[in-house]
Parts: sequence; structure tokens; C-alpha cells
Amino acid sequence: STFVSQAANDGFVIESTEISEVGSMANALAGFVYIGDFMSDKQIKGFLSFDTSGLPDGAIVTGAQIQMRYQGSTGTNPFTTHGALLVDIANPYFGTGASLVAADFQAVFSASNVATCGSTPVASWYTCNVTAGLGFFNNTGTTQFRLGFTLTDNDDLGPDFARLYSSNYPTASY
Repeated sequence: STFVSQAANDGFVIESTEISEVGSMANALAGFVYIGDFMSDKQIKGFLSFDTSGLPDGAIVTGAQIQMRYQGSTGTNPFTTHGALLVDIANPYFGTGASLVAADFQAVFSASNVATCGSTPVASWYTCNVTAGLGFFNNTGTTQFRLGFTLTDNDDLGPDFARLYSSNYPTASY
């Protein structure tokens, strides 16, 4: 099955202050998912939300891929400086609802480090192979993913983030 992320619930959350591990601003309207760090080395975590209710009843997910189209970066591309991309999964969502809010930054997950992601795009696409936490796919509703790097920032006090197309972007194929 192929699922396209839910535009209204995709986006990013910026950390309140460097190393606080608390979100301060959520954006689900940008048309892009940002990941990396922002001004003053505040971490940016990306969020992807999928309606996985199309999975058959009783389905056992044995593997999955998350594919994200790269648009560009500001500052240094964090895929080259911020270590591995970490992916958390939540069933049904991070926090108290499917809508993206600042508290999703630090919200409890169902499983962490569920995917291995390539650090180089192939034909402008990054691919993450989901190999853990497969039992947390929700076959009756929403499954969400949170994206962040092992190195939360590179201590240059400037923005260093990648832009990945969101389902909010007007060109659906992106």
C-alpha cells in the first residue's frame, strides 16, 4: 500500500531554546517539513502524519519506507553535518491529537529509532527504511512520525535546516 501524508498534520516544530527539548512554535502550513536547527541553534523536528486506516484488518506490517522529496536547505544541509536522521513513531499520534502543536516536539512516542535513513538523496528523494516499531502502525486511523537528527545543532548560532516537500505543497507529485 502507498499512503500520502496528511497535509493538515504535517509540518515542523522549533525548540524554545537551545537544549531545552521543549517545543515553542509549530507550523503545519508551510508546504515544507523542516529538519535541522534554527537561529540560536534551536532544534527543528519534522512531523509526517498518515491515515493508515487503509491497511486491512489484522494486517501485520513487515516493512515500510518513508520517502521525502528534498527541496533545498538553508545554511549547511544537516544531512551532511548533524549525524543520522532519527525517526520516532506514534500510534495514533504524538500528544493529544493529530493536529501539530508545539508540545509534539517532546511528546511521548510509541517507539523510537524505528528507521534507517539515507544521508544522500537519490533523484531528490530521501528514503527511510522502517525496520522497527512496525507493530505501531495503526490500521484504524492515524500513524505519525517525528524526524530529528542525532546532533541537535552544530553550534554555529545560524540556521542549518533541510526543506522537504510536505503534502501542503501545491505540486502533489512532490
